[in-house]
Amino acid sequence: MAKQSISLLLSFLLILCPLYAPAEEAAGPFHSIEEVGAFLSTCAEDRMSDFTIHCSGETYEVLRANNFAALSVLQAKHGIADAVLHYSDEMRALFFTNTQYDFLPWAECADENEVRQAISSFARDRTTAFRLLLSPELCRQFYESSRIHHYAMACGITECSPGYLLSSGIIHVQNIVYTELPYASASSREEFLRAVEHMAKAGAEDFYICLDPDFYNSTVENETALNQLLLSSPLEHYAYTKDPYRKSLGFSKASYSLDPRILCPTENAVMEAILRMGASGVSRFMLILDKAVFDHVSENNFEHLHRLEAEAGLVSCALSYNSKDALLLYDQAVIQPDAVRLESIQDIIHTMETHAGDGDGEINLFCTQEMYDFLMDETGSLSGSETTRMTPLHDLAAQAGLFDYVTTSSPVTQIISFKKIQYYPGVRILRAVNTGNDTFLTARERETLLAARALAEACRSDTPLETARSIHDRLAEMIVYSSEHAVNEGDTAIGAFLNHQADCDGYADAFYLTASLAGLKVLCQHGDSFKAHQEKNESDSVTHMWNLLEINGTWRLVDVTWDDVEQGDIRHTFFNLGYDRASRTHIWNETLTVPLAPETDLSVRPANEYTVSGILQPAQIIDLAAARQQTSFDIIYANPAEAENHEELLTLIRLKTPSAFSYSWDDRMLMLSVHDISF
Repeated sequence: MAKQSISLLLSFLLILCPLYAPAEEAAGPFHSIEEVGAFLSTCAEDRMSDFTIHCSGETYEVLRANNFAALSVLQAKHGIADAVLHYSDEMRALFFTNTQYDFLPWAECADENEVRQAISSFARDRTTAFRLLLSPELCRQFYESSRIHHYAMACGITECSPGYLLSSGIIHVQNIVYTELPYASASSREEFLRAVEHMAKAGAEDFYICLDPDFYNSTVENETALNQLLLSSPLEHYAYTKDPYRKSLGFSKASYSLDPRILCPTENAVMEAILRMGASGVSRFMLILDKAVFDHVSENNFEHLHRLEAEAGLVSCALSYNSKDALLLYDQAVIQPDAVRLESIQDIIHTMETHAGDGDGEINLFCTQEMYDFLMDETGSLSGSETTRMTPLHDLAAQAGLFDYVTTSSPVTQIISFKKIQYYPGVRILRAVNTGNDTFLTARERETLLAARALAEACRSDTPLETARSIHDRLAEMIVYSSEHAVNEGDTAIGAFLNHQADCDGYADAFYLTASLAGLKVLCQHGDSFKAHQEKNESDSVTHMWNLLEINGTWRLVDVTWDDVEQGDIRHTFFNLGYDRASRTHIWNETLTVPLAPETDLSVRPANEYTVSGILQPAQIIDLAAARQQTSFDIIYANPAEAENHEELLTLIRLKTPSAFSYSWDDRMLMLSVHDISF
């Protein structure tokens, strides 16, 4: 009976309370949450301190549930900061007194992404306090993880005080302090690197980057991963601090290097990185290697690394390294990203001729091991059984038109580089003619072009062979052989045309230029030779240059130098030779050039030259020379075995002439030369 009396008294007092409360307004009954919200909005607009809300049973139950969780959300939405709340379950009434308003901005968020977006939006407006309306479950997750501080930090908020109403899912964030430092956020390695690059371009010395929690835990908490991340960034010198609570890294006194830094976890990645730098034209960059990869490629003085570099087209560089951090720093890197390994002589020749035709100042040959060994061999196989004192590489360079150059080579990478290249003037002049651009020619080269063009026009004949012979003769008339070079011009067509002095290089360059201008197909050939009219011995072997001429699809040798004899006479002993004659005196690497016609065309030999063969016998030759009253003539044996009897010719000549005469025997040419004879 006593308990029942107390219950009735409490009910009576609750009924009397609103009668004595200074309520300014009572409203209802409201049948939905929306109607209650609309009423609260009106109260907020009028800044009402005391009011009463009557609800239908269903609406009251919704508001009453979970310790008035839904009512708390409505209060937050309508700017109610605080109020004294009384209620009556029997009357389904809510009594507000001493209500205060703050009208803070708020955002309703269904998930973490929306929370992040809401905080970012508030931060952009420099809001000093705000509310987040979440589900109770999501609110509890933030309460337990403190991620509100992380998201705030990512938006430039360094200090804040979040308050949690867990039953209602409301987070009240206040006491907000914004940073004056530059800041960024990153959820991956790529975003972090972009953020640091942005700071570098802005010249920020002090800044911080807020990281995604998972990224922070996997990277910042791992010393090796963090070190590689920082090395990969443009940061050069700096101090940094970790903030595990806010999941951020703060940097101070930062300086930068914007040179690319590339992470290379594998050897293939090293090659790919160098290729990428070459394609981008970058000459300074850093590679950050996996420690195991670094240890492998650094063995034997980085021998394996240099092979990887060569595969990627790296020609040269200044390389420094840091073995502790597994770093490779490349500077002044010269990279040919389209480099391919040259596997055949034809590849080598094509590459050299292409670069020479373009007038490139540097040529790099990326060779296979076999090709490298062949080009650098100082005793390569040449014509006949002879050898040369020059490497095939030297011959190849001269044939491509390289006059002067500096070479570097590496047996590790098999790269051969030509630098500081000067080309023979004939090559440069023809390039100007073929391209229609002569702006790069020197004044001396322009003069040479005019002279060579005039000679080419003057020598044009009905047949290519006659044109070539005419050019051969005019050059022999014009040039005096000299090994004294005036500023190296004697080695070139300039010396031949403008100084009228040249050595074999100058003769060959002049013939190449003039014959090409006349429409003939001609090459320069470099090799060794044995001086004419001397016995075969090693001391007679000398380097030499001559020409190859194409006539009717076959190539023949032309050596203007040797046909320009000291007495001033012009002979054609070394004009239009096939392999049979050329190989007796000239030594060349047959794999580096076009093949000569197997046999010399005897139908176009000089009138004073006779060949002892099965058709023409020695006695017939002497009779022909006597009939023509030739004072000098040459007799060449086609067969070395028959040449052993060459002294029999002298007996025949003595029978035909009453006077004395002079003669000489060339053991290499198998040629008997007779002079000053009368019949």
